Amino acid sequence: MGLRGGIGCLLALFAGLVWLECTNTQQILPDWPKIGDRITQPFLDQLMVSQLLEQNLTLGFFLKGLNGPPGPSGAPGAPGEPGPPGLAGPGGSPGHVGEDGAPGATGTGGPPGPPGPPGMPGDKGDPGEQGAPVPRVFPEPRVFLVI
Repeated sequence: MGLRGGIGCLLALFAGLVWLECTNTQQILPDWPKIGDRITQPFLDQLMVSQLLEQNLTLGFFLKGLNGPPGPSGAPGAPGEPGPPGLAGPGGSPGHVGEDGAPGATGTGGPPGPPGPPGMPGDKGDPGEQGAPVPRVFPEPRVFLVI
């Protein structure tokens, strides 16, 4: 689209806006009476509404409203009833480890256990004392008779 096309689009847009403006003002404004016509109450109401719509509104109107600036604040009201309790929060982090406590009392003894296995053989003992000499006893000769 060249320069001529751009200018043509802007011209068409401008013409459309002029046409919309004309149709809107025709809908708001009342039919003007001609000389000799009677002025009726509906005509005056419509004229008043159209004047209000065309009136410029200033920033003060929006800040103060139709009734002027707001008055002073009133006294605070009575406190309301307390609300229900809230939900329980998450648990805290674990605390630090404390010092070791004192040793406890000695417990009672348990029952005796079963007998253990035999122990290892002990060391050899010292040699004993020399004994008394044993007399030599010869057996009696036995005679056998052989027949």
